[in-house]
Amino acid sequence: MTNIGFSTKYPLSREELFSFDTRLERMSWLEEQLPKSDFYFVQGAPYTTHLFKETIRCFVNAQFLAAIALGFSVIEHSLAARFCEVGQDLKQVSAVKLLDKAKALGWLTDQDHKQLNEAREFRN
Repeated sequence: MTNIGFSTKYPLSREELFSFDTRLERMSWLEEQLPKSDFYFVQGAPYTTHLFKETIRCFVNAQFLAAIALGFSVIEHSLAARFCEVGQDLKQVSAVKLLDKAKALGWLTDQDHKQLNEAREFRN
């Protein structure tokens, strides 16, 4: 039988206990950012839903570049699906044109449009 030590000479702080992995911290932060709701509705489901879930997984697992690329894909697919719902098939249109058209229709504010274009440029 292995000799197990029961010494209390070496304490372990809470910070040390959870310092090995930051996924839980990112998951908690993300949960705080999302609106408290039992249901979320996305345009272009189920494909957009899958992209959104994968974006969350990438963020939690610290795959930040993948999270940015997938997150912007969620936005692109959501806008394209929304345009399709109002009778405009814009599936093959560039992200710039999608954002510009959404702004023109009042779906995006000037600030939204600016930030999404910055995200698009960063993604590229």
